[in-house]
This record gives sequence, C-alpha cells and structure tokens, in this order.
Amino acid sequence: LLTTALIAMFLLILTGCMTWNNAAGSISLPVLLTIACSFGVSEALQASGAAQQLADFIVDVFSFSRIGLLFGIYIGTALLSAVITNNAAVALMFPIVADPVTGIIYTQKLNPYAALYTMMLAASASFSTPIGYQTNLMVHGPGGYTFNDWVIFGVPLQLLLCVVSVVLAFYVFPSP
Repeated sequence: LLTTALIAMFLLILTGCMTWNNAAGSISLPVLLTIACSFGVSEALQASGAAQQLADFIVDVFSFSRIGLLFGIYIGTALLSAVITNNAAVALMFPIVADPVTGIIYTQKLNPYAALYTMMLAASASFSTPIGYQTNLMVHGPGGYTFNDWVIFGVPLQLLLCVVSVVLAFYVFPSP
C-alpha cells in the first residue's frame, strides 16, 4: 500500500498534477505527532502493568459468557482507541487478547477469529473522539467540529456498532 501510494505521488508530481510544495503542505505534523506519541503511551501502559490489569478487569467483569468476553474486548479496545490512536490501541490490546500464555483467547477458550475481529472493529471504528482515528483528526479542524460533536454523534454510533459487530462475531465465529 505504501509503495503504491508513493508511486502515485511521484506520478502526480511528474505529470504536473501536483507540485512538491502541495505534497509537503498536505502532511499534517500534529496528526503525525499524535500517532507517534500514542505508541509511546501504549508501551508505557504495558511496562507499568496497566495492560495486565485491563486484561484481568475484562475477564473478571465480562466472563459470564463467551459473548460477554467479546463485549469486554470491544469495550476495552474502543475505550483505548478513544484516547490513543487505533494502531496503538491494537498494539496494546493484541497481547491481552492473543498472548499464547496469558491471552483471553487461550485462557477462556474463545474463538481467535471472533476475538480478533471484534478487536479490529473496535479499534478501527472509533467515532467517539477525534483522537481515535487519523481521518477524524484530519477533518476535526477544517470541519469546524468540537469535541462535543464527536461525543454526541459518535457515542451512539459506537454503541450500535458494538452490539452489531459482537453479535455477528459471536455467531459467525462460534467458540468451541
């Protein structure tokens, strides 16, 4: 994907459709810094033990059923994705969900496809804040949105997607 994007950019510049100044001006430094800093926050949460506490919390609260664990994975990932980027949220949640020794998939005998699908959707469909997804950050300023706009319109959409995606994952990828 990166290679194709770079080829397209160079073709646009070579054909005169875009200048070097246009290309450089389209890079948003605050967006790049937010994404980069999120990986540091993810690493700090792992090093401090907060990630393990999150895993224990998900299992303690949501282990009433397998679908409950999927809701826990979704909610945990979505909450992280609301404050750090989706990539950093997955970087933090993946070992919690899929570690061969301590991961929720293995300790609770959960279908890996269902758990990872749920985690993927929760991270990539972050509508509740402008921080969670790069596109949200890109349109936040130019669109004139406020933080409350994201909460008012994003939280109900996030809740709807939570129910739909978890229920689908549960039935499409049943656990043994």
